[in-house]
Amino acid sequence: METTASESGSMRQTVRKFLSSPASALWIGFTGLFLLMGFMAIDATTSLREVARTTEALRAESRRRDSLLDQLRSDIYHSGTVVRDHLVEHDDERAKAQKAELELLRTRIDETLRNYGRELPKTERNAFDALNRRIAAYWRSLA
Repeated sequence: METTASESGSMRQTVRKFLSSPASALWIGFTGLFLLMGFMAIDATTSLREVARTTEALRAESRRRDSLLDQLRSDIYHSGTVVRDHLVEHDDERAKAQKAELELLRTRIDETLRNYGRELPKTERNAFDALNRRIAAYWRSLA
């Protein structure tokens, strides 16, 4: 048992000498600093990836909503052209076909509005409600 005690005492002295020297204190300090910088780099990388994912999701949502608004604008413009053609048409069969096309456009416009309303941010609710009222007024004017 004495040899084990003397070996552990010797080891303690070696550790004390190592820790008490200025070079080793600097080495331990720089190692700790290096490890801290490594952990910070890993954390920053993880945070940047999360920001990139969030940004991509927001962009995708914005593109979907822009696509729906483009479809809505296009269908409303097309409906105006169909209404004009229907009003000046002298052939009853062609007028019926144009009226059927107008009904199809109305159905598609209503569906596009419903889809857009599902993805609507709360900040756009008032503008969306105003758009709905104007489109409803447009269809009433054609009735």
